Amino acid sequence: MFEERFTPAATLLSNADSLIITAGEGMGVDSGLPGFRGPKGFWGVYPALGRARMHFQDVANPAAFADNPRLAWGFYGHRLAMYREVLPGPAFRILGDIAKRLRYGAFVFTSNVDGHFQKAGFDPQHIVECHGSIHHLQCLHECSDQIWDASDFYPTVDVEQCLLLNELPTCPSCGGLARPNILMFGDGQWLIGRTKAQQQRFSTWKAKVERPVVIEMGAGTAIPTVRHFSENQGCPLVRINLHENDVPRTTDISLSMGAAEAMQGIAAALAAVDPGKFMKEKYAPPGKGRAHTLFPERVGIAAAEEVSDPACWLPPSAGRRISERLWRHIDGEYRDETRTLTVSPDVDLQNAEADLQRYVDVQPPHDTASDTPK
Repeated sequence: MFEERFTPAATLLSNADSLIITAGEGMGVDSGLPGFRGPKGFWGVYPALGRARMHFQDVANPAAFADNPRLAWGFYGHRLAMYREVLPGPAFRILGDIAKRLRYGAFVFTSNVDGHFQKAGFDPQHIVECHGSIHHLQCLHECSDQIWDASDFYPTVDVEQCLLLNELPTCPSCGGLARPNILMFGDGQWLIGRTKAQQQRFSTWKAKVERPVVIEMGAGTAIPTVRHFSENQGCPLVRINLHENDVPRTTDISLSMGAAEAMQGIAAALAAVDPGKFMKEKYAPPGKGRAHTLFPERVGIAAAEEVSDPACWLPPSAGRRISERLWRHIDGEYRDETRTLTVSPDVDLQNAEADLQRYVDVQPPHDTASDTPK
């Protein structure tokens, strides 16, 4: 079953040869995670900054690193550690699976600095992070154009006080203080080289495609970089936004909802609009009937008692302990849950002989998304 309101978007995608995915902070908020726009959400996550009456733009600022580096790195270090631990939400998975069925795949343009598209399996060479990435560092004093990976920095943060407790990260060239390679407020020192290279790759890819469609999610109007980019691609736009969903052209599509709900609805509609490309029949557990699945390579059969529904999406890997989003197809709807599973090495997740050794609930992941001027 699917809702007719998703049919126009599904029809656009079924005729597309490529997908431009644009995303703002709302993708994280849509997953039930706090946003940083406005004091309520920001101070709720960082009470020490609330007590000091510091707003987001006061700490997301290169001057904060010069004035109080442990406070600034308390904020960014906490986020870095959090982004390394969290799992991308269900919309990422659906978008990735749709892109695999298009001739030229997808290219991402995002103001989010969390690296979730890479973590969700999107090609890093097909991502533009227009405000940079928290997973990369640069020198605070611009001693060179060097941008380096932050994987060797493991922050320890007193979250209550918003202070970094361990050693501050330093520049490998001059030994001075390092900062995230993120575009901040009042930032004339951001090194743009990495993002500029991403933008050049996008231009090369865009020149090849013939029938792209833009799907925009969670991009607001306060700092409208992502929205402007979406509107200037010269192709149909599907704007998914719970509150700010106006579209510039009558031919564009507006969905007033979160990314997960919208993509689940579009996925179901795609299976109806173009079943040859987007739906195949797969085996279901004994006694449960047969499951019509949108993304067959992700189908697995779970023998654990907790799962009694016909179709389950499991990660395409085995022989290791994994924490992943699990989608279940129930009464015509795609619902997601987060589970931790240990899967035996010889399991074929597309085979009815799946043998899940452990199936345990875990807490929902935590995430925030965007950073600065969009």
